[in-house]
Amino acid sequence: KLGIPRMSIIEIYFLQEDLIMPGRKPAGERIALIDEKIAKKKAELKRLEAQKEELLHPVTMRAVLTKAKQAGLSPKEVAEKLGIEI
Repeated sequence: KLGIPRMSIIEIYFLQEDLIMPGRKPAGERIALIDEKIAKKKAELKRLEAQKEELLHPVTMRAVLTKAKQAGLSPKEVAEKLGIEI
């Protein structure tokens, strides 16, 4: 025995890849960068979906007052909750 450590085929492949392309980042680091990009894109997608929902279902003053009326609030109670004196 020469004292050479036994390596799996995957370890040999990545070692060989690093030897062939020394400027290239290791696979683990590249995967982490891709995961970061995915997380950013998911956050952007959530923000865009919220904007879309706002455009599809806008909140209007008429809708708010209708809901308040359905909830049994009088115009005076709505004004009080808003801090408006009439």
